[in-house]
Amino acid sequence: MHFQQLIPMLCVSDVAASVAFYKDALGFDFVSPQSKFEEAGVLQWCMIQSGDVKLMLTGGEDGADDEPDNADRRAGRSQAMLYFYPDDVMPLYASLKAAGRTVTAPRVTFYGMKEIVVEDPDGYTLYFGSPTDEPVTPEQ
Repeated sequence: MHFQQLIPMLCVSDVAASVAFYKDALGFDFVSPQSKFEEAGVLQWCMIQSGDVKLMLTGGEDGADDEPDNADRRAGRSQAMLYFYPDDVMPLYASLKAAGRTVTAPRVTFYGMKEIVVEDPDGYTLYFGSPTDEPVTPEQ
């Protein structure tokens, strides 16, 4: 068996808010026909893309929270981590900081990646890393 592609599908509490985050903070574009996936004017599913990276976002029962900050649901989301490989992590870090987003300081790992970490609105952990020859960041 040969797989052609993997596109993660994230269950989110508000598809439109998640689209806004991924577009504004990370430069993704909306690639699915919006009107086809609306229910009573509320977007229920979409696909977004940046370069070769695609994500699907889905709402409805799988993504809806009964409470604004449902701890059990957020805990499950925090266990899902996505790792992105931008050309250079530093311009992304600068734009996230300039926009007032919560993002970790860049650090160099023992495996030679300069990384930053951010959470999306639903608590999914997003890692961004680019290869580097810089020395490993000391533990604090």
